[in-house]
Amino acid sequence: MSSGERIAIAPSQGITHIKRREGLAHLSFPVDPYRSMGGPLQALADAEVSLLFVKRTPSLVSLAVSLKQQQKAADILRQQGLEVEVAAPCAVVCVVGSNMRHTAGVMWRILARLHQAEVRVLSTSDSFNSVSCLVPQESVEQAVAALSEEFSVSERREPAPLDPW
Repeated sequence: MSSGERIAIAPSQGITHIKRREGLAHLSFPVDPYRSMGGPLQALADAEVSLLFVKRTPSLVSLAVSLKQQQKAADILRQQGLEVEVAAPCAVVCVVGSNMRHTAGVMWRILARLHQAEVRVLSTSDSFNSVSCLVPQESVEQAVAALSEEFSVSERREPAPLDPW
């Protein structure tokens, strides 16, 4: 398949709409590959900080929190001896559809289209019926427009059965 060739998505596995969620912050911090994250994550849980987009690589942890909990989360992580970087405000742009787990090429199309639209993707998350991208909030309109065009669907503001939140 050539890089410009599109993958067709069957209607039974089709993309139904785009969702957005604004008002988030992205926190990241380097970690020793052998350090357990139990302490920092437990401290956030004890403080009732809700986490999204939790990712761990051998040398980095990243996560998202609401803007309201940004300072609290950063302070807790710094108290754990971690050097925290914060990017805020951020937003989630989510491509929603049925049975996407069995549809090849969705993530590729999302990331390629956002790259083409010059939208920086901070993190991704996926489930059987959605793919979500954390982006700088200043780019959310661009991201929604690009993905709406890519999949020929519109943004849906009202709740729908497949929505991730």
